[in-house]
Amino acid sequence: MIPDSLSPIANHLWQSTVFAGVAGLLTPALRKNPARVRHWIWVAASLKFLIPFSVLIAIGSRIEWHTAPASTAPSLSMALDQAVQPFAVPETALVRPAPAANPLPPIVWTLWACGFIGTAGSSLIRYRRIAAAVRAGSPVDLGIPIRVICSPAFIEPGILGMFRPVLLLPDGIFEHLTPEQWKAVVAHELCHVRRRDNFIGLLQLFVETVFWFHPLTWWIGKRILEERERACDEEVVKLGNEPRAYARGILKVCERYLESSTPCVAGVSGSNLKTRIEAILNERIAKDLNDGTKALLAAAGVFAVAVPIAIGLLDGVTLRAQTVSPSLRFEVASVKPWQPDPKAPAHPRSSGIPGPNNNDPGRFTAHTNLLSLVLTAWDIPAYQLSETADLYTRRLEVEAKMPVDTTREQFNVMLRNLLADRLGLKFHWTTRQMEIYALVVAKGGPNLRPAAPDLLQPSESPSNTGNAFPLRIGPDGFPLPPPGNRPWMALAPGGKVGMREHNETAAEMARSIGMRTLDGPLTDATGLTGTYDYTLFWSMQATTAALGAAPTVDPDAPGASDGPSIFDAVRDQLGLKIEKKRGPMQILVVDHVDKRPTEN
Repeated sequence: MIPDSLSPIANHLWQSTVFAGVAGLLTPALRKNPARVRHWIWVAASLKFLIPFSVLIAIGSRIEWHTAPASTAPSLSMALDQAVQPFAVPETALVRPAPAANPLPPIVWTLWACGFIGTAGSSLIRYRRIAAAVRAGSPVDLGIPIRVICSPAFIEPGILGMFRPVLLLPDGIFEHLTPEQWKAVVAHELCHVRRRDNFIGLLQLFVETVFWFHPLTWWIGKRILEERERACDEEVVKLGNEPRAYARGILKVCERYLESSTPCVAGVSGSNLKTRIEAILNERIAKDLNDGTKALLAAAGVFAVAVPIAIGLLDGVTLRAQTVSPSLRFEVASVKPWQPDPKAPAHPRSSGIPGPNNNDPGRFTAHTNLLSLVLTAWDIPAYQLSETADLYTRRLEVEAKMPVDTTREQFNVMLRNLLADRLGLKFHWTTRQMEIYALVVAKGGPNLRPAAPDLLQPSESPSNTGNAFPLRIGPDGFPLPPPGNRPWMALAPGGKVGMREHNETAAEMARSIGMRTLDGPLTDATGLTGTYDYTLFWSMQATTAALGAAPTVDPDAPGASDGPSIFDAVRDQLGLKIEKKRGPMQILVVDHVDKRPTEN
């Protein structure tokens, strides 16, 4: 498995490799077209190593656009993210155990640093030799718009520098070339100046230095060098220089002088000399791109940039679809730090969440941690929230008033606004590969009771008994569900955790169990179509161990006693089975929260 720290690099490398492979398939189809076209395709393939798709995705996520329906944007965004990030590392809401130090990342980074320093040092030594040749030379006036230096160094003619280019010529070159030949050679070098080839060469040198371990970067460098020389050859011939004199001039330079080995010094020789000479002597005329080919290349370029931006855009649409509305606020709200009273009951006081079973739909009161408030505000389970440790330790007292007809969706937006206004909460959505689960029928078949009539009579509902739910205890010593078919989850006899559900479908059962116990979503794959009553008892300690989570449960805490994990409990008590696999999931990432709430 790829370590967390290396996963983004692995994604970037395979994406760049595929991009270069597409360039390799595209350039042969353009062999009869101008060399400058193939040159720029290879340059784009090289620059891809410097531009991760994640950067374009980030750009897309910040583009404002009309919000798409929230139900369609996340699924497509997750599918695209899954395609471009196969090495994503699972991220869950549970606290994982601190793994043993992985020696692989330090070894990899050490090897990379050694290669980087060696490659950069070698390039620097070569460049300093050429710079020394320039300093040792003397100026010559050839009547061209750049400086010309004749040097005693035994090196081919070349262009040094990008912003103030200098033409470096070896001493005695005019004695070995005819005027027609050296004029063609000088024209070749001026082509390099006009095309800014030294700048492109410097970028390619940087790519080869950073990604020295990837052979494809060196191969791309050879292709760039070949095509840039052919492009200059085509331009020299097109300017009216005699092809045979030009070809003889190139051959004499290659016979007498050493080729520059630095990509950012554009010379006259270059690679694949035989093919170049044949093309010059045969006066091959490259065909200009027709409209169809131009459209195809433009579409390929737009596609390469647009796909990752579209991924980010869809993520941004998902984010903005769930962003708070400025128009929905609580009528009155108070947010204060809260320290629980050690003498108070262990369970937190929390009420007022809008819904059909609410004691007071016009009021929200909570004494809980920030983690619970965030999960409530976005109506998501804990596994859909990243980095929860700090949120869990922040305890708050919240009291708010709202219209009595407030819906659950409106309440969620109000709570998000409250967290943003009073705590400066900032967030974004991202997609992660994580553990997901499926609920299936176990061997031997399900052990479920068909739903019985409501366990509480209408006369016992809160509207007739005041503001407290009448607590009814079943024959097993565990509470019966309150009215309205709401699930009941609490400490069961014997120290285990218990959950009693009434009149639930298999899909509702999967959601209830998954949200309360697992580190990923649990989907229904049972094929069951009825509604059921069930009671489930399990141990938190055994469950966290089965999930591979850190043993953070206090042995004396509620639910920490010996007992089955949720996996064993579902199998043995319900005749069902929880199967594990991996898949994409939208994760809410909290970027910032103020240390203290602002004044009420």
